[in-house]
Amino acid sequence: TYIYEGRSTLAYKLPKEDPNILKKALYVDTDRDPKTYNALLRSINIKADDQTKANALLSFFSAQDLSYSLKPKQIDLEHPLDSFLFESKVGYCVHFASSFATAARMIGLPSRIVTGYKADRSNAINNYLLIKEADAHAWVEIYIQGKGWVRFEPTSTASRVLAPNNPQLSNTYTNASLRLSTMQKLFKQANIYYMYTRYVINTWVIHYSRIRQMSLLNDLLNNTMFLLKFIASIIGFILLTVISFVLLQRKRCSDLVLCEMETVLTLLKKEGLQRKRGETMFDFLHRAGKNTQYSDLIKEINRLYHLYKYAKGQDEQLLVRLHSKSLELKQAIKNG
Repeated sequence: TYIYEGRSTLAYKLPKEDPNILKKALYVDTDRDPKTYNALLRSINIKADDQTKANALLSFFSAQDLSYSLKPKQIDLEHPLDSFLFESKVGYCVHFASSFATAARMIGLPSRIVTGYKADRSNAINNYLLIKEADAHAWVEIYIQGKGWVRFEPTSTASRVLAPNNPQLSNTYTNASLRLSTMQKLFKQANIYYMYTRYVINTWVIHYSRIRQMSLLNDLLNNTMFLLKFIASIIGFILLTVISFVLLQRKRCSDLVLCEMETVLTLLKKEGLQRKRGETMFDFLHRAGKNTQYSDLIKEINRLYHLYKYAKGQDEQLLVRLHSKSLELKQAIKNG
């Protein structure tokens, strides 16, 4: 385990920028994305000052009705900006940052891409902020005359967020669009406290000097309340670790419709109808519908499943109706 220390300077003055660096930050091939280049020339006054052009560029991106998604559509690598801005219109931070930086150069603004992490403030405890690999992020810095390199967040120009169904694929931009169950919210909060506890313990161990050893020993021997708190903390940490381990071992749904169908298959299995090896879902439900008194319900479940899975592009309303029919089947079997 390593501990790194860093400091931030919120107000600083940069030395005069090297002209060669600014020249490199202006390099762009305008012939590669002619549609974008022409659209920029029509929309932005390239003779305006740098700040005005940068703000106009943000407005230009906002007007394109772009969507943020961790599962973007494929783009044409021969004309990446034209493809992203006017065809696919779906991407994540790298698409937004690279397109914005290139577009900035097209209108005469030196630009560069910066990569790092954008943390979610909901993952903060005290002065501790949990940052995950999924929080990796890219943004842009533009050189503004008289100000130096100024940060811009092109991803914020997305008109909507297409959140994944799987919460494990979430990050700062998708969290607001995810519909977490109460259990998932509790598990997330418990995990944050678990990670925070680990951090506190690791920090304490790494900085555990001879002076601290003697101080701790003295408190344990002479302070009964401290001793009780110390024992309670150890027991609490062990319990939290066990609970977290049990929850992590639980099988999670990666495909919502298949998890819903698992419930249906379990209900039918209790009725003596079991899916055969190699039998398709359609064939099994068709066979089950002929051999039970719940024929209409099973036929509707079969229809909704295949519409959601193959025909309608995973419409959430279909999943809601499928869940409703699954509950009806459960109640019907219960009532005999």
